[in-house]
Amino acid sequence: MYLKLISESVNHIANGKLGMTIGIEGKDELTQLAQNINYMSKELENKFEYERRIENEKNELITNVSHDLRTPLTSIIGYLDLLKKGQYDNKLQYQECLEIIYSKSQRLKYLIDELFEYTRLSSPDVKLKLSEVDLAGLLEQIVGEYIPIFEKEQLSVQKSIREEYIPVLMDVEKMVRVYENLFMNAIKFSLKPSELHIKLEAKRNKAILKVSNKTEKPPVNDVNKLFERFFRGDKARRNNHGTGLGLAISKRIVELHDGIICAEYKEGWMNFILEYPIYRK
Repeated sequence: MYLKLISESVNHIANGKLGMTIGIEGKDELTQLAQNINYMSKELENKFEYERRIENEKNELITNVSHDLRTPLTSIIGYLDLLKKGQYDNKLQYQECLEIIYSKSQRLKYLIDELFEYTRLSSPDVKLKLSEVDLAGLLEQIVGEYIPIFEKEQLSVQKSIREEYIPVLMDVEKMVRVYENLFMNAIKFSLKPSELHIKLEAKRNKAILKVSNKTEKPPVNDVNKLFERFFRGDKARRNNHGTGLGLAISKRIVELHDGIICAEYKEGWMNFILEYPIYRK
């Protein structure tokens, strides 16, 4: 009877009832067989769910990419059509059309570059050019380069970077992009004028960077959704800022460095927190 139950269960699993399990009875060879079948059934269910999620994400990616690329492309085609038909009154209007076409072309190039970068980083074969870097020194340099931009945007930088050697293994080019994404994000969504806080400290075996800016309200209720690809807050959508890939790319880069990046909103402050392991030889 137990063998018959096992046989019928395998038949159900083969016909699509993935995840189905067989009741365990006794401690003989048939029991071991039932346990192995249960494990196989659960593994097949998990793999099927994973494949379905990947397929849904791929379809979502295609939909979002198509929408984001179509907008500037439509404008480019429209203005080129005007020029082709000679539908302009003077040289000034002609020049204005060219400026718009150029601007939209640059926007299209930026979108394509962001998409390629995200796709490349999502590949399991991506490789980092790792080297030992003094994180404190690197941040001092990058923040220094951004000071004029912050000041122009009426942001006063309050910096707290410990003057000590904090060794981290990183791909400098990729990680610098993470910092730049966070700084540009702070510039876009900060109250003006206000303060921007940048803090770096070493705790046990981790280097912790915190970038905080004042904002009227969080862009979304769950601020960690900002790291999802193509997710953009309402303000960004209204002003057509960003692709929704910048923070997703940042998260992927940090994870490739065995680090963690998260966000929190507290009492008018938007905080982005990065943690990565300190390199010990």
